[in-house]
Amino acid sequence: MFDENMHYKYVSFNFQLGKYSILILIIIFLKLIDC
Repeated sequence: MFDENMHYKYVSFNFQLGKYSILILIIIFLKLIDC
């Protein structure tokens, strides 16, 4: 049985994970420029 609610939670979790990973990449990039 495919749970619609679980699918939504999984997608929103992956979206937040992607958002944070992009943020971390930007911070690392800025730190490299500062050096």
